[in-house]
Amino acid sequence: RTNTGAGKTLFSFLGSLVKFAALAVGLIAALQQFGFPIASLVAVVGAAGLAIALALQDTLKAVAAGVIIAILRPYRIGDFVEIDGELGTVADITPFTTILNTLDNKQVIITNDAAWAATIENFNANPRRRLDEIIGISYDDDIRKAMAIMERVVTSDPRALKDPPFWVKVNTLNEYSVDLRFRIWCKTPDYFDFRCDMLQQIKEAFDQEGVTIPFPHQVEIAKDGAKFVLAREVEEDGEKA
Repeated sequence: RTNTGAGKTLFSFLGSLVKFAALAVGLIAALQQFGFPIASLVAVVGAAGLAIALALQDTLKAVAAGVIIAILRPYRIGDFVEIDGELGTVADITPFTTILNTLDNKQVIITNDAAWAATIENFNANPRRRLDEIIGISYDDDIRKAMAIMERVVTSDPRALKDPPFWVKVNTLNEYSVDLRFRIWCKTPDYFDFRCDMLQQIKEAFDQEGVTIPFPHQVEIAKDGAKFVLAREVEEDGEKA
């Protein structure tokens, strides 16, 4: 990644600190103009600072965590992240809080100490991401044919990276399906659209080529006046229930 996001993050954080420091200096200068002696003023400020520090321990923790975040930069302004269970784009980092804009354009404010203590998942940290998906096919379908269709669809998209190459294998023999797992790499900004497009295009290609994606069925069987619902498809081999 470029250093643009890092510079913007640090500039925003330092700007906030300078603003609060300037307010404090301005307040002291104003009090001096009203004739407060400097020694007494320092003593008052010191005592007030101690009292405020004891009363605002959580706030000071947030400031300390904000300094660590600004230095270590686990995320930057503009990154798409999940912090403390909240998903969104980092809009701002102040000395006290991290502000996220969610996908549905809500604003979420997280104190920096909570953000630093939580698990942070940064989706923009690396320039490339791997698409890793599982698609099930019927036991009646040709596995190699389904794999060839998936490879053709995925690798023909210009967003698919050639290195590492496309990979597909049988992942699981489930009760109702043969699960195929495929992996392909793409650039991070392309990930979400690429993933959605690939799932749609594979489904459409399977439909055209006669490959079935199985899904659960419910079958009602009446016996002696009572109805029973089976949570799966029943094959009766010509026998009637």
